[in-house]
Amino acid sequence: MTGRPVWIHVDWDVLEPGYIPTAYKIPAGMLPRQIAAIFAALPAESIGGVELAVFEAGDPDVPEVLSVELIVESFQHLQQPLALRHQTS
Repeated sequence: MTGRPVWIHVDWDVLEPGYIPTAYKIPAGMLPRQIAAIFAALPAESIGGVELAVFEAGDPDVPEVLSVELIVESFQHLQQPLALRHQTS
């Protein structure tokens, strides 16, 4: 990957059920900290874009506001470098 842009695509149903509201609930999924660790391993300057998928609003068992906060926390280390890069483009 050295020197090449990376496109991040996340289907949130990869997580253990209960963190992000999704149509598919499959036990033994990844934990949010594992997703965050993968993101942290990527050099922020190499991120070409981010796409988030499979967020099913309306699940009474998973508060949407907490799920959104969890998503933002997962990407927190990427936010500033991406924002700065777009400002200088």
